[in-house]
Amino acid sequence: MSIYLWGLIGLEAFCLLWILLNSTFIKPLANPLDDASNPTVSLLIPMRNEERNIKELIQSLQALTYPSFECILLDDQSTDQTKKLTNEAIKDDERFSLIIGKSLPEGWNGKVHACHQLSQHAQGELLLFIDADVRLAPDTVERTVATFNKEEAGMISGFPHYADRSHLSQFLVTLQHFVVYAHLPISIANTTNHPSFTAACGGFIGFTRKTYDAIRGHEAVSSSLLEDVHLARETKKSGHTMKLMNISSSVSCYMYESLKEAIEGFTKNIFIGINKSVGLALLLITWYILLYILPVALLMISITSGQILYAVPLLLIVLQKGLVDYKNKTSLVYCLFMPFSALLFVFVLTRSMYTSIKGKAYTWKGRSYS
Repeated sequence: MSIYLWGLIGLEAFCLLWILLNSTFIKPLANPLDDASNPTVSLLIPMRNEERNIKELIQSLQALTYPSFECILLDDQSTDQTKKLTNEAIKDDERFSLIIGKSLPEGWNGKVHACHQLSQHAQGELLLFIDADVRLAPDTVERTVATFNKEEAGMISGFPHYADRSHLSQFLVTLQHFVVYAHLPISIANTTNHPSFTAACGGFIGFTRKTYDAIRGHEAVSSSLLEDVHLARETKKSGHTMKLMNISSSVSCYMYESLKEAIEGFTKNIFIGINKSVGLALLLITWYILLYILPVALLMISITSGQILYAVPLLLIVLQKGLVDYKNKTSLVYCLFMPFSALLFVFVLTRSMYTSIKGKAYTWKGRSYS
């Protein structure tokens, strides 16, 4: 048992060091220069049954300080008061317009089709797609434009600060940051065009118009349930630069209102995110059980036996999650419950894999996808 314990401690320590080093390769959005040009930016927002978000979303966007932007919102066949509340919120602000989405064509994902329609109406030199549950700091657009210039990027994305709308869902939602920092070699992702090494978040994706047109935009990933990652891969395949940034100081997201909603949301894309590889899924399940769940049992042994060494693995995984949470403005309370987050991850990945293997449809916002 002592050999296993020391081996686990060594592995946990290595993972902590890896996360620490890996985090140095993901930069915050750049500070704008005083003499910088102001290209027109199109803020493009797909909405389906988003009545709970409309008021705060529009208030956030109306507070933006960038001098040259248009904001186009699309009501994607909503069955609630999304259209009515949007019109009330934008009033006579000429920077904003609302369009009504067309019926979903066969073979298209709903959000992808909505974004495709938005892109057809956009006039900007830069296109910034954000979700309705996202809130932007006033200088976000300036910083995004400055990042495009500084990084000479064709596409930019990042994972936002996840605001605390539902305590239980946060245990799963904030794990997104951890998965990126723990599993993606960010140095390779941000310095090469290898499509296998990339990550993106659909809540905040920016393109130069040149790059977007070069990859055929959302039409290139029309059926994807993981369009953010697939767009990033298409960008790299086309030879354009894609950068993953730390946007947590500028962008917040109120992602889910309940744990049930979070489970449904992640179930539809987590297995697809690993290319439906059963082998990789089983490896990840085993990894998270051994490294991030089992230390709870070792803590119990430490308490009953009085041997402090058995508590060290749990301390190291709390430090791992805590480091990631600190980097992304997440409350450090959640790192104390990393084993619970890992348990949720294992459950959702297993559920997503089972759904796919059984040939069942994924469901989201009243639509079903194979």
